[in-house]
Amino acid sequence: MKKYVILLHKYLDSSNRKSSKTKKRTRANKSTNQQKLADLVEAIGKHMFNTRVKMEWGKCPHCTAVTQMISTTKNYYRCANCEEVVRQYVNGCIKYLPLNTDALNR
Repeated sequence: MKKYVILLHKYLDSSNRKSSKTKKRTRANKSTNQQKLADLVEAIGKHMFNTRVKMEWGKCPHCTAVTQMISTTKNYYRCANCEEVVRQYVNGCIKYLPLNTDALNR
């Protein structure tokens, strides 16, 4: 019985424990629901249509709503609400400009 007591003290006694090194906590990247949706749209476009589909949130100049802007070509987006085609303009801030019919035919 004495051997068991010695073993218990050896393994359970706090003074004999070796200090274990703990790793610093790292913050996980919290992706928002909007980012998750954008990643899903990109993955579906790449897998099903073999094309780059990009989705962003922006204010449409036609319907004046903050909505999803979906792009299959560079700098041209389609509003998810009114389905009008707009051009993205980046100059310090992102703006969407309405297009006339001449620009669409080019």
